[in-house]
Amino acid sequence: MQRQNLVFELAQAITQGIPTMAKSLLSRHDLEHAALLQIRSCYGCEDVTAVIIDEIADPRFETNWGILSLHRAADVQLRLTAELNTVRAIDGTQERLRKLYNLKTN
Repeated sequence: MQRQNLVFELAQAITQGIPTMAKSLLSRHDLEHAALLQIRSCYGCEDVTAVIIDEIADPRFETNWGILSLHRAADVQLRLTAELNTVRAIDGTQERLRKLYNLKTN
């Protein structure tokens, strides 16, 4: 429960623009959870049910992960608007979280 609270507090700090410490390593599960909270906080993305983080093994990138896909509830209305909001949410979430976290690899 403490781990979940920490991820939630970090996601809130990011949303509010509060400066945090240097990049930290997060497990895939914790990074997915933080990304999900961020995306759900965006307008029109409240129905997102899951996020999948993909590892990037290319030294040209500043981080070693990206949001590969996400899942929505099946009965989304206004599909086009929802998808546009989702793209914006993914871009914004990746930008914010990549400044703070790297994916902990095995």
